[in-house]
Amino acid sequence: IAEILEPIYKSRQDWVHMVQVDEIFIRHSDSPERKVELLGQVAEMYELAGDDPRKAFESYSRALAEDPVNEQTQSNLDRLGRVLDVTGEVIRVYESATAGVEDAELKTGLHRKIAALYEVEVGDLEGAIRHYRAILDLEASNLPAIEALERIYSASERWPDLATTLKQKAAVVGDPAQKKELYLNAGRIYEEMLESIPQAVESYATILEFEPDDQTALDKLALLYQHTERWAELLDVLKRKADIVLDLDEKKKITFESGEVYLEKLSDIDHAVDCFIRVTELDPDDVAALAKLDEIYVRTGR
Repeated sequence: IAEILEPIYKSRQDWVHMVQVDEIFIRHSDSPERKVELLGQVAEMYELAGDDPRKAFESYSRALAEDPVNEQTQSNLDRLGRVLDVTGEVIRVYESATAGVEDAELKTGLHRKIAALYEVEVGDLEGAIRHYRAILDLEASNLPAIEALERIYSASERWPDLATTLKQKAAVVGDPAQKKELYLNAGRIYEEMLESIPQAVESYATILEFEPDDQTALDKLALLYQHTERWAELLDVLKRKADIVLDLDEKKKITFESGEVYLEKLSDIDHAVDCFIRVTELDPDDVAALAKLDEIYVRTGR
């Protein structure tokens, strides 16, 4: 009957009955594509012929449930959402539709769209964070999602989350200089904002895994090891620094500092003597090293 009535209602431009006919077709259709097409027609009639944007919005919402990634449906839904000022409803429609999508790439696109609506249109950062994180659950290396979280956490001063995100980003980027800067920033947050020395050490030490001679990371670790009295780790860092520096005075200073750690903190006289002797090998006239050796020899009767 619907097939018979449809051309009659069209010829009369009887849009109310045309909607009823299309609804019959929708109920009996097994094709999502056909349902989307019909729902689009229904929405257009509600909006243009019936001047009822609310009903049109509801029809496009039903169409999105049938095909969540249909660009035309999305465009019309977004447009009417702005006309009706119902961004919250638009978000709920997208969230409901996303739940039924299995393809990871398509699901990622929907989460990104919803996150942007939360962040830009509604100002709901928690909602945006939830969907950016959902993207990372699907694809841990998704850089746009990581950078979006970095932006939000930085602006809202959520330091633990920001530090974690910076390390996550560092694991993804390929440029060593950028990777180093990200780990340095994470380390500074742990050190200065969170006062979490173990995590700061971990961040700085990670840099040495791909840049073994990085002076900045070595300097940071030396200060932290000294502050926490981790003498063995400090001595290892000082040795690495002494091996890579070219300036004679700096090499002497680092070697002398190692000797003092052995002598004053570990009571390891033999290693202390070795360090001070190395200083005199670099500079036979180094007064401080000679004085230390003299002090040790007098004390130990050597």
